[in-house]
Amino acid sequence: MTPRPNILFIMADQLRWDYLSCYGHPHLETPNIDRIARQGVRFDRVYC
Repeated sequence: MTPRPNILFIMADQLRWDYLSCYGHPHLETPNIDRIARQGVRFDRVYC
């Protein structure tokens, strides 16, 4: 039996993508989201 993958979707309707330090914001720090982004998959072009 193969292990089930861990999947986490973070969706916030009042948060712009460029307000996260993993996307290069020069002043705001989001260390926990940055860690998740480094260890997982980050989608740069997603359309809803």
